[in-house]
Amino acid sequence: MTSPPNPLLATLRQQLDAYLDTLTAQGKSPRTRESYRERLLPFVDWCEQRTVQYPAQVTLALLESWQRYLRAYRKADGQPYRHNGQRERLIALRLWFRWLLQRHHILYNPAEQLVLPKEEKRLPAQILSERETTQVLDSLDDQSVLGLRNRVMLEILWSSGLRRMELRQLRRGDIDVERGAVVVNQGKGHK
Repeated sequence: MTSPPNPLLATLRQQLDAYLDTLTAQGKSPRTRESYRERLLPFVDWCEQRTVQYPAQVTLALLESWQRYLRAYRKADGQPYRHNGQRERLIALRLWFRWLLQRHHILYNPAEQLVLPKEEKRLPAQILSERETTQVLDSLDDQSVLGLRNRVMLEILWSSGLRRMELRQLRRGDIDVERGAVVVNQGKGHK
C-alpha cells in the first residue's frame, strides 16, 4: 500500500492548482476562479525565477519583495498597477496562504503580516447629468422593438443599480410590475 503524497512536498504551482480546484468545489464561479488564477500565477512564476519552489520557502521578506515588484511593475500600456490593483493581488495571496495553513501545507502564514496598501476610494470618473440622461433616452427609437428593448434596459440599469450580468440574466418572471420590484437571481457572489 502506498502512502498519500506529502503535502509539504507539493510545489507552489501544484498547490495553486489545488487551491483553484477547491474554489470550484466551493461553488465559486468560473470567472472568480480565473480571477484568482490571474492574480496568483504571476507570483508563482516570479517565485520560480528566484528558485522558490515550495510554499514553506515563502517568507515575509520574500512577500515584501513581491509587493515592491508589484509597485514598480508596468502593464503592457506602460501604466503601473493602481493601489487597488496591488491590493487585490496581495489579498488573493493572503487568502491562498490562509488556505495553505488551514490544510497544514505550511506551518505559519507569512502573508498575514503583510501590510496592504490603503484602499483607494474613487468616485466614478463621469456621471451623466439628468439632461444628458434624458438626451440618451430620447435618442433611442422606441417605436422599434430593438429601440424599446434598449430603452427599457437603460432605464432598469439607471434606476436599479443592477450589474450588466444581472440585467442580462433577468427573465420575465423576475419582474413584479404590481409591486415595482425586480428579483435578481444569482447576483454577485451567487446571492
